[in-house]
Amino acid sequence: MSFSRTLQTKTWIKIIVGIVFAGIVLILFLERFEGDDEWNTLVAEPVEPLEIQLPIDEEIPVPLNLTIEIAGEVHHPYVYEVPIGSRVIDGIDAAGGLTESADTRNTNLAALLVDGMKVYIPSKEEVNAVEVKTGIKAGTSYVGGNTSLNTEATQEESSKVNINTADLTRLQTLNGVGPATAEKIITYRTDKGPYKTIADIKKVSGIGDKTFEKLKDHITVE
Repeated sequence: MSFSRTLQTKTWIKIIVGIVFAGIVLILFLERFEGDDEWNTLVAEPVEPLEIQLPIDEEIPVPLNLTIEIAGEVHHPYVYEVPIGSRVIDGIDAAGGLTESADTRNTNLAALLVDGMKVYIPSKEEVNAVEVKTGIKAGTSYVGGNTSLNTEATQEESSKVNINTADLTRLQTLNGVGPATAEKIITYRTDKGPYKTIADIKKVSGIGDKTFEKLKDHITVE
């Protein structure tokens, strides 16, 4: 009976000692993390939300004016800025208007201006000189952004075929040039660039010296 009580007493002592030991370990564990600055910082300080700034599209300035040159028979020939959508008559007004010598019979005053355009107003003497020389009324044309006096007679006066601009039908009007050769002439200038001289046409396959002799007086590159 005495032995049984002794055993129970020892068992309870072990349980109590175990509880006390576990409590001490827990206390030490908590004290360790309470003194850890990194742990405290991690737990105590909230994480601030990340701010993301999206790029703002920059507005691209849109030009409001055109820069043009007005030359010839106007009071103040010069370079002017005019609003987009302006016409030839507006450019003439910007240059002070027409002189008494100006001839606009064949000038399209309603034509729209484009940036970089040069508008040339011929005089009556210039126009009359062209008409007297050729017997054909002179006109105006828009080439490469420029408006200038153009003798339409130049095109009709000369029957030469421009090998840099002629189409298949026009090329076939040349003596010795059929559909196949005409196609080759166009293909060459498309791939290699415009002909610099009329002799360059001999670089086209099928056109030799004999054919060139037949063509040279009837073709041009201008």
